[in-house]
Amino acid sequence: MGRELKVPLADQALAILNEAHKGTGELELEQQRGNLLPMELVIAAWQGHIANSRAKLLALPPKAAFQVLGMESYLEVEHAIRDIIYEALDELAGDGVPKEYEKRFEVIAANLE
Repeated sequence: MGRELKVPLADQALAILNEAHKGTGELELEQQRGNLLPMELVIAAWQGHIANSRAKLLALPPKAAFQVLGMESYLEVEHAIRDIIYEALDELAGDGVPKEYEKRFEVIAANLE
Protein backbone atom coordinates (compact mmCIF):
# COMPACT_ATOMS: atom_id res chain seq x y z
CA MET A 1 0.00 0.00 0.00
CA GLY A 2 2.92 2.36 0.40
CA ARG A 3 3.67 2.36 -3.30
CA GLU A 4 3.05 5.46 -5.36
CA LEU A 5 1.37 4.98 -8.66
CA LYS A 6 2.57 7.17 -11.48
CA VAL A 7 -0.32 8.08 -13.70
CA PRO A 8 0.87 8.86 -17.23
CA LEU A 9 -2.50 10.29 -18.19
CA ALA A 10 -2.26 12.91 -15.45
CA ASP A 11 1.22 13.89 -16.68
CA GLN A 12 -0.08 14.15 -20.24
CA ALA A 13 -3.04 16.23 -19.13
CA LEU A 14 -0.73 18.59 -17.26
CA ALA A 15 1.52 18.92 -20.32
CA ILE A 16 -1.49 19.68 -22.52
CA LEU A 17 -2.72 22.26 -20.03
CA ASN A 18 0.70 23.94 -19.93
CA GLU A 19 0.83 24.07 -23.74
CA ALA A 20 -2.65 25.55 -23.87
CA HIS A 21 -1.64 28.20 -21.35
CA LYS A 22 1.41 29.09 -23.48
CA GLY A 23 -0.84 29.29 -26.53
CA THR A 24 -3.14 31.72 -24.74
CA GLY A 25 -0.20 34.00 -24.04
CA GLU A 26 0.82 33.86 -27.69
CA LEU A 27 -2.70 34.74 -28.79
CA GLU A 28 -2.78 37.71 -26.41
CA LEU A 29 0.55 38.90 -27.77
CA GLU A 30 -0.69 38.62 -31.36
CA GLN A 31 -3.79 40.56 -30.36
CA GLN A 32 -1.64 43.32 -28.85
CA ARG A 33 0.41 43.43 -32.05
CA GLY A 34 -2.81 43.97 -33.99
CA ASN A 35 -2.68 40.65 -35.82
CA LEU A 36 -5.81 39.27 -34.13
CA LEU A 37 -9.13 40.76 -33.09
CA PRO A 38 -10.85 39.77 -29.86
CA MET A 39 -13.58 37.21 -30.48
CA GLU A 40 -16.17 39.33 -28.67
CA LEU A 41 -15.47 42.23 -31.03
CA VAL A 42 -15.85 40.03 -34.11
CA ILE A 43 -19.14 38.61 -32.81
CA ALA A 44 -20.47 42.08 -32.00
CA ALA A 45 -19.46 43.37 -35.44
CA TRP A 46 -21.17 40.48 -37.23
CA GLN A 47 -24.30 40.85 -35.13
CA GLY A 48 -24.33 44.51 -36.10
CA HIS A 49 -23.95 43.62 -39.79
CA ILE A 50 -26.80 41.13 -39.59
CA ALA A 51 -29.06 43.62 -37.81
CA ASN A 52 -28.23 46.35 -40.36
CA SER A 53 -28.85 43.96 -43.25
CA ARG A 54 -32.19 42.92 -41.81
CA ALA A 55 -33.27 46.53 -41.36
CA LYS A 56 -32.20 47.45 -44.91
CA LEU A 57 -33.99 44.46 -46.43
CA LEU A 58 -37.19 45.14 -44.50
CA ALA A 59 -37.12 48.78 -45.63
CA LEU A 60 -36.90 47.91 -49.35
CA PRO A 61 -40.58 47.13 -50.13
CA PRO A 62 -42.13 50.32 -48.72
CA LYS A 63 -39.37 52.48 -50.15
CA ALA A 64 -39.70 50.87 -53.58
CA ALA A 65 -43.50 50.99 -53.52
CA PHE A 66 -43.47 54.71 -52.76
CA GLN A 67 -41.02 55.47 -55.55
CA VAL A 68 -42.59 53.36 -58.29
CA LEU A 69 -46.21 54.20 -57.49
CA GLY A 70 -46.64 56.75 -60.29
CA MET A 71 -44.32 55.13 -62.82
CA GLU A 72 -45.81 53.73 -65.99
CA SER A 73 -42.79 52.20 -67.69
CA TYR A 74 -41.40 48.79 -66.75
CA LEU A 75 -37.89 50.16 -67.38
CA GLU A 76 -38.44 53.08 -64.99
CA VAL A 77 -39.64 50.70 -62.27
CA GLU A 78 -36.71 48.37 -62.82
CA HIS A 79 -34.16 51.19 -62.62
CA ALA A 80 -35.76 52.67 -59.49
CA ILE A 81 -35.75 49.31 -57.69
CA ARG A 82 -32.19 48.60 -58.81
CA ASP A 83 -31.06 52.00 -57.49
CA ILE A 84 -32.71 51.32 -54.13
CA ILE A 85 -30.99 47.93 -53.88
CA TYR A 86 -27.57 49.32 -54.81
CA GLU A 87 -28.00 52.13 -52.30
CA ALA A 88 -28.69 49.57 -49.55
CA LEU A 89 -25.75 47.41 -50.64
CA ASP A 90 -23.40 50.40 -50.65
CA GLU A 91 -24.44 51.27 -47.10
CA LEU A 92 -23.83 47.68 -45.98
CA ALA A 93 -20.47 47.33 -47.74
CA GLY A 94 -18.32 48.54 -44.83
CA ASP A 95 -15.55 46.22 -43.63
CA GLY A 96 -16.82 46.02 -40.05
CA VAL A 97 -13.44 46.72 -38.49
CA PRO A 98 -13.92 48.67 -35.27
CA LYS A 99 -12.47 52.18 -35.34
CA GLU A 100 -9.97 51.47 -32.55
CA TYR A 101 -8.35 48.76 -34.72
CA GLU A 102 -8.19 50.70 -37.98
CA LYS A 103 -5.00 52.53 -36.98
CA ARG A 104 -3.34 49.23 -36.06
CA PHE A 105 -4.14 47.86 -39.49
CA GLU A 106 -2.80 50.97 -41.16
CA VAL A 107 0.49 50.57 -39.25
CA ILE A 108 0.70 46.89 -40.16
CA ALA A 109 -0.03 47.66 -43.82
CA ALA A 110 2.63 50.39 -43.84
CA ASN A 111 5.17 47.97 -42.36
CA LEU A 112 4.42 45.42 -45.07
CA GLU A 113 5.18 47.86 -47.87
